[in-house]
Formats: sequence, structure tokens, C-alpha cells
Amino acid sequence: MRASTQQTYRPTKFRRTSYLVKRLENAVREMLEVALADRDVTLAQYTLLSMFSDVDGMSSADAARRCGVSKQASNEIINVLEAKRLISRTEDRENRRILRIKLTTAGRRLLAACDTAADRSEREFFSKLSATQVSALREAIEILIA
Repeated sequence: MRASTQQTYRPTKFRRTSYLVKRLENAVREMLEVALADRDVTLAQYTLLSMFSDVDGMSSADAARRCGVSKQASNEIINVLEAKRLISRTEDRENRRILRIKLTTAGRRLLAACDTAADRSEREFFSKLSATQVSALREAIEILIA
């Protein structure tokens, strides 16, 4: 009797919205990692490629701030992307210590393939929700992170 009670008991902290958001984040991360695995790109690399596509000429320091990671962690990923010839870095015209990052043609091609895979996976992942529910979820998230 006691064992079955322990299995069904769910402490209040596991009902917290923040806990559910963290579980959702983990599920989305796993879904995207699986989607990207065939393209030999990590989720962190895909995230940076997407950012560099949105903001042409971003610095590595800006990338680190936007991702919420250290400059060192960001630079390690950027070095891999550069070694794969997916990005290029050029000196800033006004401050030569700043390197501006741009996607290469290969980087744009890979990003497009990754976006297609991510779109497909997202459609499947969120298929349990109606279009109205997905829209409401997006709206709520945008309000909370603004």
C-alpha cells in the first residue's frame, strides 16, 4: 500500500509553472538535437548560426550576451563554426579588436537545411496543440520574455 502511495504522490514543487517550463525546455532541446543530428551541427552551433543570420556583423561578445553564455563558451563554438567554414570574421572598421561575424555561403546553406529540419520537428512536437493554442503559447512566451 505504501509503495503505490509514493508512486502517485507529486509534491507541490513539481506543479510549479517554472518546473513545467523547464521540462518543456528540456523536451524542445532534445527534439531539436535529434532534428539536427543528421546535419553534423549541435544545437548551440545552430543557435549561433541563426543569430548571425539575423544580425549580420555581430561580434562574439554580442553573441555571448544574447545566448547568456560566457565569452569563452561562445568563442569555442565560433571557432568550430569558422573551422567548418560556416562563418567568416573580419575586423571592425572602427575598432580592430572587434571581429564581425558573417555567415558564409556554406553557412547559409546549412542553416536553411537545419531550419527545414527544425520546422518539421516543431510541427510534429506541437501537433498535440491546436493552431490557436500554439499561437497563444507563443504570445504568452513573448510577453514573459519581453
